[in-house]
Formats: sequence, structure tokens, C-alpha cells
Amino acid sequence: MPRGAGNPVAVFAGGWHSFAITDKDKVVGWGLNNWGQLGLSVPPGGCVFTPTVIPSLSGRGVTQLACGEHHTVCLTSGGAVLSCGRAAYGRLGRPAGTPLEMGDAACAIPAVVDFPGDGNTVIVSVAAGMKES
Repeated sequence: MPRGAGNPVAVFAGGWHSFAITDKDKVVGWGLNNWGQLGLSVPPGGCVFTPTVIPSLSGRGVTQLACGEHHTVCLTSGGAVLSCGRAAYGRLGRPAGTPLEMGDAACAIPAVVDFPGDGNTVIVSVAAGMKES
């Protein structure tokens, strides 16, 4: 773990990238990040080889993460769902107006997913498949 990140309390793994949540409300990630699926800007080569604190997810009360092939879905203690990574096929749950390049986009900044309905929807878990959430 990075110095000062705390001790891991939960680990979430996908085929290409992984995360740990620490006892200091830090989210630490590593692995493939070619579409921003770690919540970080896309680095040269697209990989983060060492566990790295993810500032865009840390301090937000993330309790669960699900790793798809090129995207990530997160659940917070307040019931919010966040998504980041590859936007193709609607896997991030972003509005139809999200700017895409050639039908696709790298969305490295986690954004809240809005669910339809009366606002009383309670999300208790998140899951991700290869190209779906």
C-alpha cells in the first residue's frame, strides 16, 4: 500500500485492474487504465503498475467497487453510484449527451449515475461484466 494510505479492509479485482479500500477512506488502484477505469488520467502506456491512491474516489465513502473490462462502478456509503472508464455501449450509465469521440470516450473522472424514478431508489450493491454494469 502507498505510504499513509492506511490498511486495506476490502479488495476488488477484475480481469485487468484492481482496487483496495483502506481504513482511512482511501481507494487504491492498480492495473490497466487505458480508458481511465482507475479514475486517473490515462498514462503513457495505459498501465499503473504500482498501487496508487485514487484522489477522485478517496474521501467519498466508497464501500464497494466492481471492475468491468474497461470501466469501474463504485457504491458509496450514502448509496450513490459512481462510474468511470470507457463510455461505449452505455456501460457508465452517463446521459445521452455525454461527448463521445467516434462513439466512444475515456471518462477518467468518476461521475454520479442518475437513476430514473421518484428519487426513492436504494442501491445496495454494484456489479460489472465485461461491457455492462
